[in-house]
Amino acid sequence: MERRDSYQFPFSRYPAVRIALTLIAGILLFHFYSFSVYTAAAFFAFTLVLFFLVEWGNRYTISPRWSRVSTVLFLVLIFCFGMMRAGLEEQYSSSKTEHLLSISDWETVEVHGQIVSISHTTAGKERWDVEVDSTVFSGITSTQKYKARVLADEISAEANLGDMVSLIGMVIPVSEKRNPEEFDYKAYLDSQGISAQIKAEALHRLMPNTKIAEWIWWREQAFNLVDQNFTQETAPIAKALLIGFKQDLDSEPKQAFARAGLSHIMAVSGLHVGFIVAPFWLIIPYFWTKKHGKIMGLISLLILLVCYAGITGFPSSVMRASVMAGFLTIGKLYNRL
Repeated sequence: MERRDSYQFPFSRYPAVRIALTLIAGILLFHFYSFSVYTAAAFFAFTLVLFFLVEWGNRYTISPRWSRVSTVLFLVLIFCFGMMRAGLEEQYSSSKTEHLLSISDWETVEVHGQIVSISHTTAGKERWDVEVDSTVFSGITSTQKYKARVLADEISAEANLGDMVSLIGMVIPVSEKRNPEEFDYKAYLDSQGISAQIKAEALHRLMPNTKIAEWIWWREQAFNLVDQNFTQETAPIAKALLIGFKQDLDSEPKQAFARAGLSHIMAVSGLHVGFIVAPFWLIIPYFWTKKHGKIMGLISLLILLVCYAGITGFPSSVMRASVMAGFLTIGKLYNRL
């Protein structure tokens, strides 16, 4: 009697099945393990580079081994894409908490998070922008992250940038624009990434930020340095001009800058990055005289630009200007201009 081999599904004849199974495997792995979507994106980018390098090598070397490697990398690409897809879907689902808050006007909630901005209203009342990482409302605890504006005028404790805060407050509805020429406060909050407005009623805990590895800690140190070297009247202007922090400015200096047509100076952009990079250009000839001067100059430039962007909060204008300044300075270092 002939021996009958066990049945094996012909995966090689059905590439769509292989792709679908690999994609599902990536999605399942993301849900079983707490991967960050940025980690998945990094794996995807790294594998993509390897894939193109192998494909480029296959153009000049015909080898079955490299063809198999290319196929495996292609499957890993699909696997990483599945993880990215699951991560993006999870980020999109974070709007559920924001939606619940939007329909929970005048409800009491408990929030815990980090203060990322401190400002004052025109009436002098203090308000915080908090990166919330935990919310309790109606007996339900959510760990989905979002940004909330906290009206802290009834809180007597002094808060600093980067402090961790835990408080109880009431969800305050944000009125929408009603008249054509009226300021749209809701649209402004949306542009700042703020999803809810909460009036603080009781403070449970306020812990100072001691994490030196966080940019917000260095931003607070920069604010303190400005306060120490400028008077009480000029410190808010110095923060606005040097770091782009305009929350401490009163309405009078803002109007004065607006009348003079100089409001753009208080928005950190290419002008400020140029002031940072200009001294570096003066010492470029010094780097030319050293053996590894170009590498030293490149590393120094990158550290300088990243540090300034981090202190200013990584706004898009500074990021664009830093990239352009980096390319220009690299061209100058390597005599490509």
